[in-house]
Amino acid sequence: MKMKLAGGKERTYYYAWRGGPRLEGRYGSPEFLASYNAAIASRKALPQGQFRSVIAAYKASAEFNKQLAPRTKADYLKHLAKIEAEFGAMPIGVFEEKHRIETRGEFKEWRDVLAKASVRQADYAWSILARVCSWGVTAKAS
Repeated sequence: MKMKLAGGKERTYYYAWRGGPRLEGRYGSPEFLASYNAAIASRKALPQGQFRSVIAAYKASAEFNKQLAPRTKADYLKHLAKIEAEFGAMPIGVFEEKHRIETRGEFKEWRDVLAKASVRQADYAWSILARVCSWGVTAKAS
């Protein structure tokens, strides 16, 4: 990322990933590579048993990466971020048969909130959520 300093000079900063730690050293230097490797090693694994782990697995799946067009992937990522922000911490246990009606109700309430801004986008987010849930059930069964 290029930044303009107070003296008018430009400086480029590098980050391990979007929102990740800033990397030290000149690009390509041993210090830079060590900084990158340390950032990757410190990255926390996703907590298992939460819906965000299903979303992450879906984003890493062949269905997402090989079957979707680049534009569709970009659209999905935008909506998946919203879904994860809203439901990421939800325990996977709520998808069991005895909790499905309540969980579906929460999903529908969220969809209705989105529909206040755009019904079409709310429907699209709803279909992506349904696809991830369906994929998660199928992946678990495999």
